[in-house]
Amino acid sequence: MFTPFNGVPLDEASLTDADPEFTLSGAGADVVVSGAAQPVAGQPNVYRYALLTPFTQFGRVQVDFLDGAFLDDVGTPSVATSDSFFVQATLDESTILDSTPEFVLEGDAAADVVVSGSPTPLGDGVYRYTVTGTFGLGEVSVRWLANAVTDSAGLATIAASDTFVLAAPGAEMAGISDQERVDRSALNDNGYIDIRFLDGTGRGLDGASITDAGQEFEFLVLEEDGETWVAPFGVSVNGVPLLQEDGSYRYFFAGTFEPGPVRVVFLADSFRDVDGAGNVEEEQLFAVVNNAPSFQITIEGSLEYRTGFKSGLFGNLSNPDQLRDLLRMMEPVMGELGEDLNGDGDTDDEGEEGLGALKDILEAVDTGLGIITPFITEPLVTMHGFLRMGSELLMDGSEIIGARTTLEGSGGVSVYMLGPVGAAAGKVVMQADNENGLSLWGVMELQAKFDALTKAGIDLQGFANLQFNTTAAEQIESLTLEGFGEGGSDLTQTYQIAPTSLQVAMAGKLLFHVPTLDEADPFGLELFRISGAASLTVSAYGLQMFSKGDLEIGPPEIRLLDIDALGVFVINDTGVAGDVQVEVKAGDIAAIRDYFQFDLMARIVFNNHGRGSGSQGARSFPGVLDARVHCAPGGLRGRAARGRIRHVFQHRHEVLRGRRRSAATAGR
Repeated sequence: MFTPFNGVPLDEASLTDADPEFTLSGAGADVVVSGAAQPVAGQPNVYRYALLTPFTQFGRVQVDFLDGAFLDDVGTPSVATSDSFFVQATLDESTILDSTPEFVLEGDAAADVVVSGSPTPLGDGVYRYTVTGTFGLGEVSVRWLANAVTDSAGLATIAASDTFVLAAPGAEMAGISDQERVDRSALNDNGYIDIRFLDGTGRGLDGASITDAGQEFEFLVLEEDGETWVAPFGVSVNGVPLLQEDGSYRYFFAGTFEPGPVRVVFLADSFRDVDGAGNVEEEQLFAVVNNAPSFQITIEGSLEYRTGFKSGLFGNLSNPDQLRDLLRMMEPVMGELGEDLNGDGDTDDEGEEGLGALKDILEAVDTGLGIITPFITEPLVTMHGFLRMGSELLMDGSEIIGARTTLEGSGGVSVYMLGPVGAAAGKVVMQADNENGLSLWGVMELQAKFDALTKAGIDLQGFANLQFNTTAAEQIESLTLEGFGEGGSDLTQTYQIAPTSLQVAMAGKLLFHVPTLDEADPFGLELFRISGAASLTVSAYGLQMFSKGDLEIGPPEIRLLDIDALGVFVINDTGVAGDVQVEVKAGDIAAIRDYFQFDLMARIVFNNHGRGSGSQGARSFPGVLDARVHCAPGGLRGRAARGRIRHVFQHRHEVLRGRRRSAATAGR
């Protein structure tokens, strides 16, 4: 490009003539250039010079523009000036695409990684190399190999190196250090472990990936053989932690640890940063030790009920004793078939013929019904569980200050083709110490469900819960219900038991829907519903009783019958209050609502407190109801939420001051 002076147009003839406007010199200037330039269309003051011979050397080229070589329209001559450029060789791509490596990865973070020597070209000089294996965390050195790549001039690469650092979210124990010795009594008494999550990438952690129901780590302990690592028996973790003031997360666990090493394995991709980068598998170790005398008894077992036809519909027909037993069962119908039925060696032709005929008949039946054999050979009902009792001394240094006895158990029932249908768990702690004397607290829960019925549009669930605490402090315990978690996994729930309290609560529901035949969303239009919940609580606030029931027939648009019942009863040191109400609706159908509708409501209210009872707040069974009650002078007002029952159990809920946090949702 030529630049005019003061905007005066150039004299194009002085450029397009045969006289040169510049000369070339330098290592790469082995070329002959035409002196007659040609203007480039659409680009003012830009002229193109043809190369009469090609560049054959590589290096710097000096461009010296000659003094007075061209003019502008008023005759002003050009002044001498200089510029330069480089003639470079092109890469020999074959030396890149071959199987010979161009670099190697070094460092602990790349120890398990193997790089393919044949990359894929992506354009603009960029090549993609595939790797096998898994990168770790830390610094990776890229060592470029000498003479690995050449260009069209035959020049080769020289040795060089680069580095980069791999980072990911991480985790570590908080409150317990890696390799630390932990007192068994203190660990089991606390019933929790604190975990601190580390923002290794600096992008910020995704808190939802931590507080979801999925597990972020697992415990492993040594088997008796001293070599195999397995999950500790009876110990399960509530996957929904509580955020602590110091930024760590508290995970409660059910069960008790025994003395020995415990590995805490943080599961890969179990939590993420805000950009979606997952963590890598890491682990830490602590040792559980006994600092106080203790003993423990564990009973574990299972019971299966079968049809008795595991070896075929009629058992092993090649066994003569089996045939004789079956023959005796047929004698009342067929008459006496022989005397040789006791196996005394005294043969009898008629008896032997009876056995032979019976065998032929039963084998034919057994073959014909073989199609159902897989069904009847499976256990129809399976019950399994464990019961554990342990006692230990409470120590203050070397001084014995008390003793604690713990009784805990868990069990479940599964039915063939229905899966888990019931689970129960409980824990009772009795403690005697110098400060508080005899103390007792515990929690028990029973859950039932029939998930197999959801395919038919039926939702049937229920639970019952008992909590008690004679101490003046809140107690926290965890239970595991077998098979009641997501996808049939175990469900671990944590309970906060209020001081000096007794609580009994139960709830259940039965719903019929139009089945959708969609496993992800099996429930269509609701046709029928019956549900209820009740609780009894005795605490420092007095005695409180609560009940709620609901019966609905017909879908929302064609509600044939709707019955709601609600009852609240409170006794405390200021008096007695209660509220009972029943509401019945019939004919709530859009087509006939203008002509016929039946509504009936009955209510009984009493309150001798003379002032607000002080019982105000949510009383809820999640998904079954959500009622708010307030006792006021001269009456107790109550209103139940009209929302439909969707969940009997949910992630976090409160039932009359006794709170339960669960690691997974069960119910719908």
